[in-house]
Amino acid sequence: MEEETIQSLFDRIIIQYISQIESETLTKIEVYISEKKDQIGDNIKMECLIIDVVKAFGNRLTFHIQSNLSYDDSSINAFNILMISSRTRYLPIFSFSNEPKSNDELKLEIISYIESHNSSWISEFIQSGKKFIRNLVEAFWYIDKCGFKTFNDKFTIPADFLQFVNQYDPMKNKKSRPKFTYDELNHYH
Repeated sequence: MEEETIQSLFDRIIIQYISQIESETLTKIEVYISEKKDQIGDNIKMECLIIDVVKAFGNRLTFHIQSNLSYDDSSINAFNILMISSRTRYLPIFSFSNEPKSNDELKLEIISYIESHNSSWISEFIQSGKKFIRNLVEAFWYIDKCGFKTFNDKFTIPADFLQFVNQYDPMKNKKSRPKFTYDELNHYH
């Protein structure tokens, strides 16, 4: 972080918060730094290290961006872009093998349920969403392994989640063992 340049900070902001602006559309980027919010500040180069610039000139960075997009300047500003970006929601994407397991199907059902209720995660929390879905799937599988009725006697499962239980089929995952022969049985007798 100490070796971060103004350019790398700008790129990180674009990637994380304003993904709808593509780098090809930007024609000119100017950076100004000042000590106070209402000052224009000094023009600095994108290659400068942030730590050096902040020590020398202050900690208020302002990016002036020109792009080759045609739009009315009065209708859009950086704050509006950030607000729209913060409202953009995403669903986690899982990669499955060619032969999906039963719990993979359950993951897809949970994602479908979340999407049908107009819910999702903002971009920086998408990994948390993946972890949440994995943990939820494991919880439902645990409930099914223990027995839904046994589990429901101690804990109440919300009615919306009842559609995800009773999907574990132990016979489906059970591998058949070879039958013993008479010789094998007599050997241990």
